[in-house]
Order: sequence, then C-alpha cells, then structure tokens
Amino acid sequence: MKQDEFKKFVSDQRQEFELYEADNQEMWSEIQRRLDQKDRFKPPVWLKVAAVFALVFTSFVAWYVVNNEQSLPQQVIEMEAYYGPLTGEKMQFIKSNQDIDPAILQDLEVLDKAYKELKEDLKDDVDNQEVINAMIQTYRAKLKILEQILSEIQNETKDEGDEILI
Repeated sequence: MKQDEFKKFVSDQRQEFELYEADNQEMWSEIQRRLDQKDRFKPPVWLKVAAVFALVFTSFVAWYVVNNEQSLPQQVIEMEAYYGPLTGEKMQFIKSNQDIDPAILQDLEVLDKAYKELKEDLKDDVDNQEVINAMIQTYRAKLKILEQILSEIQNETKDEGDEILI
C-alpha cells in the first residue's frame, strides 16, 4: 500500500524532480580539482605513532607465536598428534559414564598435571630426551588406564546385555 502511494507521488512530482540537468563535465572537473589539491589529508602525529606502535606490537606477537610453536621438538608434536585424540576420545566417553568413581577422574587429572609440568620443563631444555621420554610414558600410562576403565565398563554392560563400541 505504501509503495503505491510513493510511486504515485513520484509520478505526480516528476516535473519538479527533473528541474536540474546534471553537468557531468563540471562534476568530473570538480572531482579532478579536489584530487589535484596539494593539501591532502595529513594524519596527526599521534595517529602515526599509534600506527607504528600497532605494527611493532603485531610483529612481536607474530614472532612470539611462531617461536613458541617451533620451540617444541617434532617428536613431541607427533606424540601429541597421536596420543591426544586417542586419550581425548576415551576420556569423553568415560566422563559421560555416570557410574565412574570421581577418584578415578581425579587420578587422571593428576596425570594431566604431570604432563603439563613435563611440558613446562621441556621449554627450559628443548632437546632433553629424558623429559620427552617421560612425557611419552605419561601418555602411555594414561592410555593404558583409560583402556582398562573402558574394558571394565564393557564387561559390566555385557553382563547387562548392552554392547559398547569404542
């Protein structure tokens, strides 16, 4: 309804809208004149300083991120890529099971804390093979515990007649 009223208004007032004819040459001349002006926008000093600060800060953050990623040996990166999904999947399933003793979950958290401490130790000495081996042993122990828990859960559910696939 409103649209029809607007169309009617425009068609009734068309003569008034077409009162002025655009002079394209004059418009482009004015645009060119403004572009040629020598007094273009000059940013204030504080804006220049802020831009330099932002550039330096961004560069530092990028450098820091790149160096921290590269500080871990390839062996640790591969180990986390292998064991991380294995243990993560099993942990999710175990946490979703309501019959799990909270003490077991706390014990698993202790293993996670130990792993984090080992990873911090590794930052001090990147090539320390003993720390890397301890990290691997921590992951293996956690995986073994998780598999034992899952095995017990499967045995309990088989006794009940259900079957779990993990």
